Amino acid sequence: MFTRYFFCLGLFLLVIYPLSAKEVAKFTSDTWQGFTNLNGEGLYWDIIRRVYEPYNIDVSFETTNYTRSVALLKNNKVHVYVGSYLNEKDFAKYPNYPIDTDFVAACTSIESKENISKASILKETVIWIKDYGYQTIFGHKIQYKEIPDRETGLKMVASGRAMYFIDAYSDIKIFLRNHPSLEKKIRCKVIHKENVYLAFADDPFADHLKYIWDETMSELIKSGQLEEIFKKHNVKAFPF
Repeated sequence: MFTRYFFCLGLFLLVIYPLSAKEVAKFTSDTWQGFTNLNGEGLYWDIIRRVYEPYNIDVSFETTNYTRSVALLKNNKVHVYVGSYLNEKDFAKYPNYPIDTDFVAACTSIESKENISKASILKETVIWIKDYGYQTIFGHKIQYKEIPDRETGLKMVASGRAMYFIDAYSDIKIFLRNHPSLEKKIRCKVIHKENVYLAFADDPFADHLKYIWDETMSELIKSGQLEEIFKKHNVKAFPF
């Protein structure tokens, strides 16, 4: 009787605490071609896998829009969202090491004679994609409106319905490469450089993930392995 009891108890504990189960870290991101592709490939996904898989941690990737990524972290549905500026969200925690550097550009109509600069941008009400948080790079002194996506923003400046659209230069170039008729109607210029971070949830497991991130990124940088991952994706590594 006692043997049967302990056997059943053992099965019960095994169900609750699997002996060899991996922990699963849930990541989410906007779709950035070549960086966070829908199929789980891309520079950022490769870096994240390289950091966590040696620690027996599986990673799952959900690719959605930026607004939903932020909401998922805020509501504790994921452990990390990718692509935040440092201290952009007050409910997130930030590591010491970024994942990349973002070159921020402003675009305006080809017919506009205004020089593209931070000073000229501050004179206007500008537009950018919802929740992208570019107000931080202007010291919160800018007037802006949020729009749903990149296509809407570029079409608005091309038609003169907005003076400036602000976005990551790499994403603008990729989009315009696939929309050459729109490319002829606008001009863009890089106005700012900002590090890009993972934003971690405020919970014990996410704290553990953040610690691993900083420890491993330090090693990958010193060993040159991080630079090799960038080269694999034909992306110039920024100076860490």
